Amino acid sequence: MLFSREVNGLTNLWRFDLASQSLTQISFGPGPDYSPLLDPTGRGIYYVNGKQPGFLTVYHPKSGQSMDVATENTSQPAISPDGKRVMYLKLVGPAQSEVWVSDMDGGNKIRLAAAGNFDTGEWMRDGSKVAFFDEAGKEPKGFFVGSDGRGLHEVARVEGLLGFMTWAADGQSMYLSALSAEHGISVWKANGDGTNPQLFVSDCANSIDATPDGNYLLGFNGRGDKVGIYEISVRDKKCTSLLPGVVTYSLWFAADFKSFVYGVAEQSGMVFYRQKWHDGQLIGKPEVALKLPFSFRLYYYGNAFDYSRDLSSIVYSRPGGEADFYLLGQTP
Repeated sequence: MLFSREVNGLTNLWRFDLASQSLTQISFGPGPDYSPLLDPTGRGIYYVNGKQPGFLTVYHPKSGQSMDVATENTSQPAISPDGKRVMYLKLVGPAQSEVWVSDMDGGNKIRLAAAGNFDTGEWMRDGSKVAFFDEAGKEPKGFFVGSDGRGLHEVARVEGLLGFMTWAADGQSMYLSALSAEHGISVWKANGDGTNPQLFVSDCANSIDATPDGNYLLGFNGRGDKVGIYEISVRDKKCTSLLPGVVTYSLWFAADFKSFVYGVAEQSGMVFYRQKWHDGQLIGKPEVALKLPFSFRLYYYGNAFDYSRDLSSIVYSRPGGEADFYLLGQTP
């Protein structure tokens, strides 16, 4: 069995012999070395070596200007509700990342978590806390921490936890999305401190946003025949399909909560639609709110973009870099 393994900050190739139960390092150097593949003729092992730089960029549609928030390999941006800060992942190696927050201009960077395989979650409505998830272990774990890096708390275990968490407007409860054979894509409700999670609704969608009055959750399903945008009535725990068939990776209520906005990849590029909404009911049909004059990746180690509720800022990842392909002579 061949695999990449990090030891003392270096990622190299290792072999595990099933017969002898022995572990042997087979590549050396600064790395990172990854994607090992045995040559079928027995000449050795092919592998990839190289770091992947990149950028996290913010674009302002009104002015047409853009700037780099981070000059590193990044993904999963999550903009704060007030549109002034952004949380993101810094990708430091295969299945390894760090959680950071910064101002939208790249200033005041704070590292919130390191040495894990993370997913970014959501911001609390007042911007004081953020959530993230670690998939490094056998079961994903949820955490939340102050956006200043203080007060880390672990969320109680939920089977099949996914990387989506919605804070109630008052911060007294949170909604966690999960996937299991028994409940499908489900939403669990926990206390605001992450304790006592209880199944809230089964076979529905990932919860992504909540109304200030606490009556509705907004979500999406990106899987199978139930793809689309959904709402959940908190009062009666009813899951309702709003826009079936819509494939999106990002979805937010507008700042006035009288509509919601979602992004869709089309042949012409990225298009953001606005759907008017009131008290659980759609009003009219979706209308184009914004067309970008360029395209970007929608998915890169998770969501590759996010946008502010008023569409004044679009943040997206720009991965880049080069890697080398090697053949390592077979070792005994």
